[in-house]
Formats: sequence, structure tokens, C-alpha cells
Amino acid sequence: MLFNLGELLSLNLHRLPDVLQMITDVGAAAGVPGAAAELVAGLSGRWDAVGAAVRGYRRPRVLVLEWTDPPFLPGH
Repeated sequence: MLFNLGELLSLNLHRLPDVLQMITDVGAAAGVPGAAAELVAGLSGRWDAVGAAVRGYRRPRVLVLEWTDPPFLPGH
């Protein structure tokens, strides 16, 4: 059995807004752009609500290590 895999999407995310774009891209490639747009709208609203809830708070300083010896930052 042969499958037509069609277009190859590279999902190289670095920031949170990249996730929304990825959902849009995958939805378009899968032929369900409306469902993707609906999901993106819902997530955007939820992220905006979180942003409003923490607005004015001091951001904590955080270090995330994927490996400690030798030290590697995540996503290397």
C-alpha cells in the first residue's frame, strides 16, 4: 500500500506564538483550517487571560538545564 504524504512541514518552535502558527499550518495542511483557527482563537484568549492575571507581577529568574554535566540548555 502506498501513501501520499504530501507536503513536509518543519515544526521548529522557539517561542509561544510559534505554537499558534504551527497549529494554523498543520490545520491548513490537514485540510481543516477552520478547526485550526477555532483552536488558535481559544488558545489566544486563554493566554491573554493569563497575561492579564499576572500583569504587574515581577518575572522570576529561571534557569532550565537539559543536562548538567556538561551543562546543556534545552533544545540544543
